[in-house]
Formats: sequence, C-alpha cells, structure tokens
Amino acid sequence: MVLLERLSLKQALDKVEKFIQFVTTAKIMYINHIDMTYISCGHCSAGIANGSCKTHGTNFGQYRLRYNLAIHLEQGDDRIVATGFDNVGTILFGMDVSALLKLKDVDLNAFNKAFTDVVQKNYELQLSYKLVRNEEIENNEVKCTIISIDK
Repeated sequence: MVLLERLSLKQALDKVEKFIQFVTTAKIMYINHIDMTYISCGHCSAGIANGSCKTHGTNFGQYRLRYNLAIHLEQGDDRIVATGFDNVGTILFGMDVSALLKLKDVDLNAFNKAFTDVVQKNYELQLSYKLVRNEEIENNEVKCTIISIDK
C-alpha cells in the first residue's frame, strides 16, 4: 500500500501538474441527486456510449447502473466539486444505486433523508486531481475524483 501525502484541498491544487493523489479531511456540503447515475458495461466499470464500451465494444453484456455523484466538498474557505462512483456511493448510502433509486420510488422522504444524513459531516478522503485541457475556454481545469471515503 502506498502512503499518500496528507494535503489540504488548496495545497494539492497548488501542487498538481498533471495528476496527484492525496488524503485529506473535508466536509460534504451537498450531493446532486438529479443526475447521479450512469450505465456501465457488464464486464467493467466503463460507461456505455453510443451502444459501445470503450474496452469491450458492443459485447458489453448485461449493463449495470452505477453511481456517478457530484459531491460538493468544503474545507475552510476552499470548495471543490468531486466525482464519487460506486464504491463511494455504496459507503455513503449503505446501498447500491438500484436500491437507492427504488427507495426514491417507494418512499421519497426516506430517499431525501439518505442524502441529508450524509451531508454537513467531515469525511476522511483519498482524492485525485487531474489537470485536463478544456478546449472550449482554452484553459486547463482540474477534475477531482474521490478514490475512497471513510465515514
């Protein structure tokens, strides 16, 4: 296991050149509950786009619904929106995305409570920052992904 450097959100942002992984503690302020899923290949976690998986092509088997959460993090005055996938959503909500969506259909109050129960709390996070070229604005932007989370 590789030990990662403990950095603040700001310190990591100042250090990122192409890619950096680090650990930090931050508060989850909000999780977008509207567009919170994607459809993946049945053999891997790659998304299905235009009827094809980038790894398995059209032989993607039984597709799966997975978490794709936009998680708003705060640390003092610093804020960033991070992406959390299946491992993060399952830890936060204690259920897979299909169960959470079913809960939304049968008990909207319980679904909303699942979200309010996990916000406004600090979490130990392993994050990655990746510098990505945005051609539309002719600038670089930082993509933040939550690799792992401890409640």
